[in-house]
Amino acid sequence: MNHSTHLTRRVFLRTTGATATAAALAAGISAKSYDKVAGANERIRAALIGAGGIAQSHINAFNHLRKKGDFEPVAIADCWASRAAQGATKLGLPESAASSDYRRILDMKDVDYVTIATPEHQHGPMTLDALEAGKAVYCEKPMTRTLPEAQAVVRKQKETGLAVQVGVQGMSDDTYESAAEAIRNGVLGCVVQAQIDYVRRYGPQGPWRRPDLVASHVQKPADLDWNAWLGHTPRVAWDAHRYFEWQTFWDYSGGISTGLFVHRVTRIIKACGLGHPRRVVGMGGIWQWPDGREVPDNFEMICEYPRGMTVYVLGTM
Repeated sequence: MNHSTHLTRRVFLRTTGATATAAALAAGISAKSYDKVAGANERIRAALIGAGGIAQSHINAFNHLRKKGDFEPVAIADCWASRAAQGATKLGLPESAASSDYRRILDMKDVDYVTIATPEHQHGPMTLDALEAGKAVYCEKPMTRTLPEAQAVVRKQKETGLAVQVGVQGMSDDTYESAAEAIRNGVLGCVVQAQIDYVRRYGPQGPWRRPDLVASHVQKPADLDWNAWLGHTPRVAWDAHRYFEWQTFWDYSGGISTGLFVHRVTRIIKACGLGHPRRVVGMGGIWQWPDGREVPDNFEMICEYPRGMTVYVLGTM
């Protein structure tokens, strides 16, 4: 994001387009939505849903943006009330601005858009709820956990005309725009194959494990709404592993495929101007850390596109 760009609330509401891509990137706000807020002050009013790990980066970004004077954080929600309160303090907001129920934020008439920074299984339902409430959305990647959820979000965005953007910072990398231009101009010839990877090197405990937090929260915190955190997933008893290590469970995450590959494959899609693949093959397994996790610790996939191109993506941890 270019923090130096001056963007008023009026410009934000007037100039965002009304067309979404299949990935729901850079969609728009309708004239009807603008009419509802015309005459209000010029600050864009934002709320944050989620106050955990990745949300800390968004809190910092909110505080940076507000220095321009045209951006105003107004509320924060998290199903763990203590976290919501801590987030409100970091944002310089009163205690009343924190809530353990994100729907309270969606009911606020003075909120223009919400940022969703929660575990993956909440992205789809919360985005749909936000659009239904008339809020523009910036959602952490991946946009949703499942394909049906993604299709539902695209339909709802088209229905409402509200802005939806997915937080994949690599899409702002000029390198891939330059590659796209080179391909369009024929500099690289006919591109029929691309490869990219997301490789990390974890220690003995493996990726996405938080043993210290798990050990210190054998009992559920009294002010944490566990059922709210579970959302639409199956009801299970409190499990600190599921809460703090949710990326290792299928109910809440796709692990490498949804949490990491989205950073890589979107760059290839942008550079090569790709749409939907004709078919996809994925393979992998729990080859290094058989510690009770459900999602693979190594994964790879091959995507075949109708134009006559394949994309190979590798992920080892």
